[in-house]
Amino acid sequence: MEKEPQKMFDESIKFLRLLRGLEKIERSIYRPDDRRENDVEHSYQVTMLGWFLCNRFRLTLSTEKILKYGLVHDLVEVYAGDTPVYNTKNSSNTVETKQAREKIAFLRIKEEFHLDDEFVCAIDNYEKRLDEESVFIYEVDKFVPMFNQYID
Repeated sequence: MEKEPQKMFDESIKFLRLLRGLEKIERSIYRPDDRRENDVEHSYQVTMLGWFLCNRFRLTLSTEKILKYGLVHDLVEVYAGDTPVYNTKNSSNTVETKQAREKIAFLRIKEEFHLDDEFVCAIDNYEKRLDEESVFIYEVDKFVPMFNQYID
């Protein structure tokens, strides 16, 4: 019984390190203060906007799935990196390499964190667009950067 609190502490620290990796993933979108947006900011906006739209317009979608997909939709980028829509010179993170990089990253996360079915399914379902909620979050993910540019 004494090992459980220590294991929970160790696993929490390990998972938070993964999540903090999202802070280091800079996207190609610039913020008004001349810095690049990171994946934490982006994921939060995608999640919150998806939730807002679902509730505001009474969409017949699962709020729970929208929240889960919004939170995990870019988690693989901790290891795979962001893939800008427009390829940049001297970058290996191209649209052509995206699928392979993200598959390797997904397997690494799955192995390192022994993720249960709920996490694995959320990431996998999002990547494969297996339901209406995953498609919805995918679409929100694509127009959030455009909306931010419009606002800025």
